[in-house]
Amino acid sequence: MAPLPSDSELSPWRVILRFKNADPETATAVIVFRAFLMVLDMLTFSDDSFVINGQEIIVDLKGVPYAYVAQVPPTFLKKVINLAIHSYPSRIKSVYYVSVPAFIQAILNILLSLLPEKLKSRVHMFSEKETVNLHKFVPRSILPEEYGGDAGPFNELSSNSKA
Repeated sequence: MAPLPSDSELSPWRVILRFKNADPETATAVIVFRAFLMVLDMLTFSDDSFVINGQEIIVDLKGVPYAYVAQVPPTFLKKVINLAIHSYPSRIKSVYYVSVPAFIQAILNILLSLLPEKLKSRVHMFSEKETVNLHKFVPRSILPEEYGGDAGPFNELSSNSKA
Protein backbone atom coordinates (compact mmCIF):
# COMPACT_ATOMS: atom_id res chain seq x y z
CA MET A 1 0.00 0.00 0.00
CA ALA A 2 1.30 3.46 -0.90
CA PRO A 3 -0.42 6.81 -0.39
CA LEU A 4 0.09 9.10 -3.37
CA PRO A 5 1.37 12.66 -3.04
CA SER A 6 -1.30 15.33 -2.91
CA ASP A 7 -1.61 17.69 -5.87
CA SER A 8 -3.57 20.32 -3.88
CA GLU A 9 -5.01 21.00 -0.43
CA LEU A 10 -8.47 20.07 -1.68
CA SER A 11 -7.54 16.89 -3.53
CA PRO A 12 -8.85 13.58 -2.22
CA TRP A 13 -6.63 11.23 -0.25
CA ARG A 14 -5.28 8.73 -2.78
CA VAL A 15 -3.73 5.32 -2.23
CA ILE A 16 -2.57 2.41 -4.37
CA LEU A 17 -3.13 -1.12 -3.10
CA ARG A 18 -1.04 -3.80 -4.81
CA PHE A 19 -1.17 -7.56 -4.60
CA LYS A 20 2.13 -8.17 -6.41
CA ASN A 21 4.12 -10.86 -4.56
CA ALA A 22 1.22 -11.41 -2.15
CA ASP A 23 1.21 -14.80 -0.45
CA PRO A 24 -2.31 -15.95 0.46
CA GLU A 25 -0.84 -18.50 2.88
CA THR A 26 0.84 -15.92 5.13
CA ALA A 27 -1.34 -12.87 4.41
CA THR A 28 -4.84 -14.26 4.01
CA ALA A 29 -7.60 -12.18 2.44
CA VAL A 30 -9.08 -11.54 5.89
CA ILE A 31 -5.71 -10.23 7.14
CA VAL A 32 -5.40 -7.97 4.08
CA PHE A 33 -8.91 -6.55 4.62
CA ARG A 34 -8.26 -6.15 8.34
CA ALA A 35 -5.02 -4.22 7.68
CA PHE A 36 -6.78 -1.94 5.20
CA LEU A 37 -9.60 -1.25 7.68
CA MET A 38 -7.06 -0.47 10.42
CA VAL A 39 -5.42 2.09 8.12
CA LEU A 40 -8.87 3.58 7.42
CA ASP A 41 -9.52 3.81 11.17
CA MET A 42 -6.18 5.50 11.76
CA LEU A 43 -6.70 8.02 8.96
CA THR A 44 -10.30 8.75 9.97
CA PHE A 45 -9.17 9.85 13.42
CA SER A 46 -5.85 11.49 12.55
CA ASP A 47 -6.28 13.27 9.21
CA ASP A 48 -9.18 15.70 8.74
CA SER A 49 -8.55 15.95 4.99
CA PHE A 50 -9.16 12.19 4.73
CA VAL A 51 -12.75 12.71 5.86
CA ILE A 52 -13.36 16.15 4.33
CA ASN A 53 -11.82 15.63 0.87
CA GLY A 54 -12.78 11.99 0.38
CA GLN A 55 -10.73 9.16 -1.06
CA GLU A 56 -9.67 7.75 -4.39
CA ILE A 57 -8.45 4.18 -4.21
CA ILE A 58 -6.41 2.47 -6.92
CA VAL A 59 -6.36 -1.32 -6.62
CA ASP A 60 -3.71 -3.01 -8.78
CA LEU A 61 -4.75 -6.61 -9.34
CA LYS A 62 -1.75 -7.61 -11.47
CA GLY A 63 -0.52 -10.97 -10.25
CA VAL A 64 -3.22 -11.40 -7.62
CA PRO A 65 -3.21 -15.08 -6.65
CA TYR A 66 -6.39 -17.00 -7.46
CA ALA A 67 -6.23 -18.43 -3.91
CA TYR A 68 -7.47 -15.06 -2.60
CA VAL A 69 -10.72 -15.53 -4.52
CA ALA A 70 -11.27 -18.90 -2.84
CA GLN A 71 -10.70 -17.32 0.60
CA VAL A 72 -13.39 -14.67 0.22
CA PRO A 73 -17.00 -15.87 0.21
CA PRO A 74 -19.58 -13.47 -1.30
CA THR A 75 -21.19 -12.94 2.12
CA PHE A 76 -17.87 -11.63 3.49
CA LEU A 77 -17.50 -9.24 0.55
CA LYS A 78 -21.01 -7.95 1.10
CA LYS A 79 -20.19 -7.26 4.77
CA VAL A 80 -16.99 -5.42 3.82
CA ILE A 81 -18.88 -3.31 1.26
CA ASN A 82 -21.58 -2.43 3.80
CA LEU A 83 -18.93 -1.59 6.39
CA ALA A 84 -17.07 0.70 3.99
CA ILE A 85 -20.26 2.44 2.81
CA HIS A 86 -22.14 2.82 6.08
CA SER A 87 -19.58 2.82 8.90
CA TYR A 88 -17.00 5.41 7.90
CA PRO A 89 -17.61 9.17 7.98
CA SER A 90 -15.79 9.57 4.72
CA ARG A 91 -16.63 9.72 1.06
CA ILE A 92 -15.28 7.37 -1.57
CA LYS A 93 -14.86 9.56 -4.64
CA SER A 94 -13.53 6.84 -6.95
CA VAL A 95 -12.17 3.31 -7.01
CA TYR A 96 -9.94 2.32 -9.91
CA TYR A 97 -9.19 -1.36 -10.50
CA VAL A 98 -6.17 -1.73 -12.80
CA SER A 99 -4.70 -4.81 -14.49
CA VAL A 100 -7.93 -6.69 -13.83
CA PRO A 101 -7.72 -10.39 -14.79
CA ALA A 102 -10.81 -11.79 -16.54
CA PHE A 103 -11.75 -14.07 -13.61
CA ILE A 104 -11.76 -11.10 -11.22
CA GLN A 105 -13.62 -8.84 -13.63
CA ALA A 106 -16.53 -11.28 -13.55
CA ILE A 107 -16.55 -11.20 -9.74
CA LEU A 108 -16.30 -7.40 -9.63
CA ASN A 109 -19.24 -7.09 -12.02
CA ILE A 110 -21.34 -9.16 -9.61
CA LEU A 111 -20.18 -7.03 -6.66
CA LEU A 112 -21.06 -3.85 -8.54
CA SER A 113 -24.66 -5.01 -8.59
CA LEU A 114 -24.64 -4.78 -4.75
CA LEU A 115 -23.61 -1.11 -4.76
CA PRO A 116 -25.90 1.91 -4.82
CA GLU A 117 -26.01 3.60 -8.26
CA LYS A 118 -24.08 6.64 -7.08
CA LEU A 119 -21.16 4.54 -5.84
CA LYS A 120 -21.36 2.18 -8.81
CA SER A 121 -20.73 5.13 -11.14
CA ARG A 122 -17.50 5.86 -9.24
CA VAL A 123 -15.95 2.43 -9.90
CA HIS A 124 -13.72 2.07 -12.96
CA MET A 125 -12.04 -1.12 -14.22
CA PHE A 126 -9.07 -1.34 -16.57
CA SER A 127 -7.50 -4.47 -18.04
CA GLU A 128 -3.70 -4.57 -18.13
CA LYS A 129 -3.73 -3.10 -21.65
CA GLU A 130 -6.12 -0.32 -20.60
CA THR A 131 -4.15 0.82 -17.52
CA VAL A 132 -2.89 3.84 -19.48
CA ASN A 133 -6.47 5.17 -19.28
CA LEU A 134 -5.91 5.76 -15.55
CA HIS A 135 -4.22 9.04 -16.55
CA LYS A 136 -7.60 10.37 -17.66
CA PHE A 137 -8.72 10.26 -14.01
CA VAL A 138 -5.59 10.60 -11.85
CA PRO A 139 -2.88 13.21 -12.58
CA ARG A 140 0.29 11.71 -14.03
CA SER A 141 2.35 13.91 -11.69
CA ILE A 142 1.27 11.94 -8.60
CA LEU A 143 1.34 8.41 -10.04
CA PRO A 144 4.32 6.09 -9.52
CA GLU A 145 6.60 5.33 -12.46
CA GLU A 146 5.09 1.85 -12.82
CA TYR A 147 1.81 3.50 -13.82
CA GLY A 148 3.37 5.94 -16.28
CA GLY A 149 3.62 8.68 -13.67
CA ASP A 150 6.28 11.07 -12.43
CA ALA A 151 6.15 10.52 -8.63
CA GLY A 152 8.99 8.00 -8.41
CA PRO A 153 8.95 4.23 -7.92
CA PHE A 154 6.06 2.58 -6.05
CA ASN A 155 8.42 0.99 -3.52
CA GLU A 156 9.86 4.39 -2.64
CA LEU A 157 6.38 5.87 -2.09
CA SER A 158 5.40 2.82 -0.05
CA SER A 159 8.49 2.96 2.17
CA ASN A 160 8.00 6.70 2.81
CA SER A 161 4.41 6.07 3.90
CA LYS A 162 3.20 6.66 7.45
CA ALA A 163 0.47 4.08 6.94
